[in-house]
Amino acid sequence: MQVVTIGKKQGLVFPIFANGCVKIDYEDNVPDRENDDDTSNDVPYGIWGHKGSFCFDAIITPYETNGSPSDIVNTKKAIPDSGGSFTQRNYATNHEATIFHSTKLKIYLDNNSATTDNYNNPAAYGIKVELTTASTTTTLISDTLIFPSVSQPLTYSADILTGGFNNQGRLTHTKTETLGGSAHGGSTTFTSGTSPASNLYYSGEELFIRDGFNFTSIGTVTNLSGTTVTLSGTPSSSLNSTIIYREAPKEATYVDNTYHIGVRFDNKTKKLDILFNGRVVKTTTHTEDTDFQLDAEDLFLGANGTNQYNGKGGAVSSANLASTNKQFYGVLHEVNYSKGIKSAFEMGILEPIYQDSLLFLNFEEVDM
Repeated sequence: MQVVTIGKKQGLVFPIFANGCVKIDYEDNVPDRENDDDTSNDVPYGIWGHKGSFCFDAIITPYETNGSPSDIVNTKKAIPDSGGSFTQRNYATNHEATIFHSTKLKIYLDNNSATTDNYNNPAAYGIKVELTTASTTTTLISDTLIFPSVSQPLTYSADILTGGFNNQGRLTHTKTETLGGSAHGGSTTFTSGTSPASNLYYSGEELFIRDGFNFTSIGTVTNLSGTTVTLSGTPSSSLNSTIIYREAPKEATYVDNTYHIGVRFDNKTKKLDILFNGRVVKTTTHTEDTDFQLDAEDLFLGANGTNQYNGKGGAVSSANLASTNKQFYGVLHEVNYSKGIKSAFEMGILEPIYQDSLLFLNFEEVDM
């Protein structure tokens, strides 16, 4: 009898500041043939015994890991601000968050946010894969695939009077200040009306000027000293008496969404693909001819299995443990690893075939 349920889907949650992973234990699944703790004479089967082409796919929800100046409060889905310091938050840009980890295959979410300042800079993610046969490793990194929202609804009191909106009526930029008549001498610097300028501007943020619905970048902020703002380049026109804009507040709407990520390797052609929401987004060719096979070892989901934590070894450390462990923050809904290759992935749906599936984990439940 089939049971129909409704409600909010759940999953395996790695909340912000979590330190943990799922271990798929080799010894619990493959008997020690000679009872000698030597895996070389074992007879591996299942995911460890498979040699050749494979497909990996997962349904995930990433959390926001850059932090935000003031609008993030108590939530498991976003790192709170702590004075703009990534070290204090134990996270960093270009952080690799583990989806699947083994010696021969590593799959990460790659936080490739453009700057190291967290002001209005929610994390943005691509997918990174490292595949190894023999001693040759191929690394494949996608472009950014998961973005924060960059346009917001208009509110009359502030946005229409001082903000910038597009031709769909969405707020895309907000006013920073109107510069004085002699604020810009034609170089890479201008003088802010706020002292110090660091009370108004942030290192690494991009600034704009406006012409109708069009916003032209004048560069990113590279230095702030007193009332002087230094840009990454020289604006093409004078900024005197000009309104300076910045991007409207970005929102990490992806924390309430799900994404289908996949990795596919053809052992015959050595073609390695990254898939996202059902389509191929990045492809390369592995250059070594040995058949692909996972090592006889534990496999990990959500972190790399190094299991570092404050107090380990007797010392309390301020090290960036999230980066050390390559910790994933978010939700794993489903994970599938199967032999062979599929010509296409159905967006948002895992379709494990019983005879081909080597690992299938469904962490979802529903409210009964």
